[in-house]
Amino acid sequence: MATTWSFSDEFISTTALKYLANQRQMQDRPRWVADALISEKMEDGEGHTLVVPWDVQRHSSSTRMITGYEEVNLDVQTVMKAGREEWAYVVSPVVWSIRDEKQNSGQAKKISIIERRTKDTDLRMLQEFETRLLAATGDAWADLNTLNGCDTTVGFLERDVVGSQTNVVHDVSKGTYSALVGFQNQTGDAGGAASTNLLDQLRLTNLRVMDATKDPTKLKSFCSIAGANEYNGIVQTNERYTGEARDAARLQVLAGGLLYQPTSALPNAGSDTTGKPWSFLTLDCNAIKLHTMPGMCMSMTEFREIDGYRVKAAMMEFFGQLTIDYFASSSLIVDADA
Repeated sequence: MATTWSFSDEFISTTALKYLANQRQMQDRPRWVADALISEKMEDGEGHTLVVPWDVQRHSSSTRMITGYEEVNLDVQTVMKAGREEWAYVVSPVVWSIRDEKQNSGQAKKISIIERRTKDTDLRMLQEFETRLLAATGDAWADLNTLNGCDTTVGFLERDVVGSQTNVVHDVSKGTYSALVGFQNQTGDAGGAASTNLLDQLRLTNLRVMDATKDPTKLKSFCSIAGANEYNGIVQTNERYTGEARDAARLQVLAGGLLYQPTSALPNAGSDTTGKPWSFLTLDCNAIKLHTMPGMCMSMTEFREIDGYRVKAAMMEFFGQLTIDYFASSSLIVDADA
């Protein structure tokens, strides 16, 4: 016998989706790295695999012509090498049972519960997404690529100096093409002595990033809370007064033209990052891209009654993958938290 519900599938779905639309327009959740990549996402997913074109070699060589009769060098080669990735697909349910239906009286109370469950699922998935990007943890998100190339050997960004980075990304080793500028991300190590080393490391890495990027407006920068505190302690004397206001504890972190967003999400508890925590991170969102299937980036299906169960459920879904096609315009500074 079919279950009798007070609210239709359409009504519950509208309630949940209305919350999501309002919540995401406000953009008030402190998931800065996740929000930055999602805001630049490309809904271009299709097929069984995602192909990443690597530009790894020159097509031809130039020939000096003195008389005009010299033989032209026609030794040529292909330019691109294809990297490949499988898609990551993650699902979280939002469930409303007949027990919920009977135990909660009044339309307003029921709507409130549906909204709270939708909000909880939404925020949890975004937290898990960002944790996978930065800390490379989370079993459900194991198929999603990570930025963390310090605690893993497959993450995009490493702390090893330029020329010695060897992680395998999109089935291609960064070490194979280490001589190419685009295959190595910029790095800096403050060595646990931010007061001595941090400003030099920031200046140098930012100069190298600016030299490597064609569009600085796509650079998104982040720093740890401890790193921001160290930075502000170093420059406090020079930045104490801003305009007509006095500010003895200025919170803004601005270095080399890049504004860093403080966040507590940068990794500091992994196999490598425990000893070398991430302190300052710059991502080039022209090179690092989140690709998703159309309409499947933390989106939600409609509520439907589940056969065999006295529940209605909607599925919050992520179907996508993170890619990178150029490393040199992103940077990482470690061990500047003290």
